[in-house]
This record gives sequence, C-alpha cells and structure tokens, in this order.
Amino acid sequence: MLRKKAISIMVLSALLMALLPVLSASAARIPLPPPAYGFYELVTGSGTLVVSAVGTASYPFPEAYVPASWSLYIQAPNGDILYHQNNGSYAVLHNLPQGTYKVTFQAGIYTYASHFTAAFQ
Repeated sequence: MLRKKAISIMVLSALLMALLPVLSASAARIPLPPPAYGFYELVTGSGTLVVSAVGTASYPFPEAYVPASWSLYIQAPNGDILYHQNNGSYAVLHNLPQGTYKVTFQAGIYTYASHFTAAFQ
C-alpha cells in the first residue's frame, strides 16, 4: 500500500517537473499597434538569449509583388536597444542579466513571420 502511494507521488512529481519549464516559458505574441505590422514577445530570463526569425512575402495578387521586409529588435528591460537588424534572421546575446526583454518582429505590409522563436538557453 505504502509502496503504491510512494510510486504514484514520484510519478506525479516527475510529471510536474517536466511541465514546469514549458508552462513558465510560454510567451504571448502581442500585436504592434497600428500603423505598424508585426508583434513582440516579452522573454524573461538571464544568460544567453537566442532569437530566430524568418519573414515571408504574402501579397494579395501576383502583379503586386512586394519582397519580404522586416526588422528584428531586442530591447533591454530599461528600454535600451541591444540589437537591431533589417531582415535579421538570427541573434545571440550572451551574458544578459536577469530581466524581461522585449523582442520585436516589425514587418512590412505584405510580410508575415513564417518562423519566430525567442528563448533563453
């Protein structure tokens, strides 16, 4: 009886430990206010921040071809811009202190993020 109880407590503990990083690391994409296009995420942590982004053109009709264009920004908790690049697809920032960083994907009118991740490793 005691053995079954101990095993079930261990399994429940292992399950909670496995889910905790996923639940605490979730970030919501917050749309940029008009007239801007794109979104930002708030990422909390310290150490090495890795951001990966790919923009893809999505124009409404073929004769209006507009190439994909976007800007990638990373802001420190105090508002300083730590990184900015037009059509930036990969950024790694090392030795960041604990805080909440704002990672912005600002897109052109006919561009969307086909891939975007921002996380501390």
